[in-house]
Amino acid sequence: MEPTRTLVIEVSGARSARTPATWGQRTIVKWLSIVTDGAHFTQGMVFGLAPGCGLTALRDAMAHVLNRYDALRTLFQTSEGTLWQVIEGDGELRVPVYSMSAQAGAVTLDDAWSAARVLSSELSAEPFANEKEWPVRMAVVEANGDPVILIFVSDRMTIDGHGVEVIIGDLLSTCAGEGHRPPPHWQPAEEAEFEQSPQGAAVSARAGQHWREVLTTAPATLFDFPQAPAEQPRFFFYEMESAAIKRALIGLKNRKRFGGSSVVLAAMAVVLSQYTGHDRISLRLVAGNRVGRDRKTMAGALVTEGAVLIDLAGLSFDEIAMSAFKASGRGNQFAFCDPDVVASVFDEQTLAKGAYLDLGACFSDIQGGFPGAPVADDAEADTDEPTLRRLALATTVKDSPGGSGVHGFRFFLSAVEAGNVMLLRLSADTTYFSRDRMRMMLDGIERLLIAVANAELGPAELAGATGIRPAPRDGWVRVGQGWVDLEATRALWAQVAGTDQATVLVEPSADGARLVGYLAADDEPDLRGLHLAFVAALAKRSDVRAPDWYRLTAGAADAAQDLAAWSSLPVLAQASGR
Repeated sequence: MEPTRTLVIEVSGARSARTPATWGQRTIVKWLSIVTDGAHFTQGMVFGLAPGCGLTALRDAMAHVLNRYDALRTLFQTSEGTLWQVIEGDGELRVPVYSMSAQAGAVTLDDAWSAARVLSSELSAEPFANEKEWPVRMAVVEANGDPVILIFVSDRMTIDGHGVEVIIGDLLSTCAGEGHRPPPHWQPAEEAEFEQSPQGAAVSARAGQHWREVLTTAPATLFDFPQAPAEQPRFFFYEMESAAIKRALIGLKNRKRFGGSSVVLAAMAVVLSQYTGHDRISLRLVAGNRVGRDRKTMAGALVTEGAVLIDLAGLSFDEIAMSAFKASGRGNQFAFCDPDVVASVFDEQTLAKGAYLDLGACFSDIQGGFPGAPVADDAEADTDEPTLRRLALATTVKDSPGGSGVHGFRFFLSAVEAGNVMLLRLSADTTYFSRDRMRMMLDGIERLLIAVANAELGPAELAGATGIRPAPRDGWVRVGQGWVDLEATRALWAQVAGTDQATVLVEPSADGARLVGYLAADDEPDLRGLHLAFVAALAKRSDVRAPDWYRLTAGAADAAQDLAAWSSLPVLAQASGR
């Protein structure tokens, strides 16, 4: 479909500025930096226009929002290691207009919406050239001579979902002649100024301490089990549409006053625990960070990530749900921070644990507002188990390559309310979760929520409720909070040490067991340097980790696995290397 004409929206004399990028903008850059498949974070949306909003009024409304919202005129430049947001005060945006007409009869609104969705996908397919292109693309669809639909494509590096709602609300109300909204007070330039202030630094420091507490007590990774060959595409996406889950959440709300978000998060923690074998589940949480009155209506990127740790050991599902509620509250509270502070905490804890910290599971909070069927009244909805199981018969799971793999996470789950159904969207790395196991995880969440909607399940009953099969770990050993491939760890230690007269063995310790790295040495090398070299060699591997203790010996045992022989050798030096 080709445009019939183009609207040229000019901006002149608007505010211009050059400030460092905000925490939210830099978080999106970090997410995109781990992508290997060229994915980008561009989203297209379509909106209906009010009757009587002609092209002239629409053009004026577009000029109105382009002048008012700095985020729409922002470029990004990097110099001397700093990412800068450059707000331009002059320029133009070209908006194509697509006119639909029929050979006989009139074009229906359904026809226009179908065409608009296709155009939205096409306009979203190409990433934005952030250094030279404003982060918005708009288009108009006309039907029978009247503009009926606006297509709005934005770069989430610059404008998050809530920011888009603010801009579109202003644009549509202006086009409909409903009067101007109050001028925006807090914009990305003001946000950057706050984040660089002493107050912003204090906020970030408190958040960094929360991240430190989570990473100190959490396992280094949940994904310490053998990888499988990647499927194609490597990151796959499934969407489950379940009326049974939506109704089960109503039952839990009526029974225990639990909110849907904490319940889905708790169910996610349970199935991850059963699959990975960890009873402490650590993950990231996508957080909106619209704290404070000024940020409620800010058009910009405020989304960052929080850290969540849920301890499931010995708890019933109701207790896990309460734990998830508290943990997600703290995760959201301390998500508003400088990503460089988080990165420094990761570096610190990586050295302390001697392992790659991936925190590779992520949960995106329930979002409301998708149009759908009328929602049943919570107090009147049937939530008994037979009803839920009957509803589950209509559950669908559809696949779509790509999806949230844009974030590069091992396991990314989002939950979206859509009328009388719940959408569970799961993106996973197929080297850790085959497609069959992805579906097993989604089915397990639905089965679990049906089971707990009307009765509390104790810890012994949870396994049978989900049907989750644990990840296989043939030949791996349990050490401390996780598992390692001992042979792979020995091979990496020999590589780092530069000799085959070295091994890694499991020895008893106060907390169960520890890894000890033995090395035959004639002199006394730098144990701290060896530890740093081992950590650097980890890359992003979750099958190996550095020894908890290093021991230099006079000579070497004949067999790498002979603990008695290695431990009987004279010790020249020993330390943790930390």
